[in-house]
Amino acid sequence: MSATIPNCVTIHPRAVDVIEREIASAPAGIETGGILLGQRIGGEVEIRVAGEPGPKAIRQRRYFLRDLDHAQQLAAAAWSEHRAQWVGEWHTHPNTGLAPSEFDLDTYRKHLCDDELGFDVFVSVIARSTKTGTRLIAWAITPASVERLSLRS
Repeated sequence: MSATIPNCVTIHPRAVDVIEREIASAPAGIETGGILLGQRIGGEVEIRVAGEPGPKAIRQRRYFLRDLDHAQQLAAAAWSEHRAQWVGEWHTHPNTGLAPSEFDLDTYRKHLCDDELGFDVFVSVIARSTKTGTRLIAWAITPASVERLSLRS
């Protein structure tokens, strides 16, 4: 059975604020990111919370790994407040394009293959600061495909 790709992603302003704040505070040329928490409602993914990287995150020029303990605490709080679940992750690509890298895709596909996580689609938002603001591109990843999604904020 193949996964149904969502039609679009809606990201709440508070989540965009977190992403923009984290991008602004990251050292130049270093990736940063966090988890995305929300809900899948029909053909749409609604992102209510974007997580910060956390104090133990690993941030490098072409690599980001979130702080797992921090992410779990954010997920528990988002579940209590919004019934929001882990729907994906966001991160920056300050030195490359705004499409998922092969490393990103390998990571997302591992999540998709982990039955305990329960993903059929993994949402990735890749971000970059530009002269006119923050650019966000949303992607839906399944075991068989990678598709760009419409993003509303």
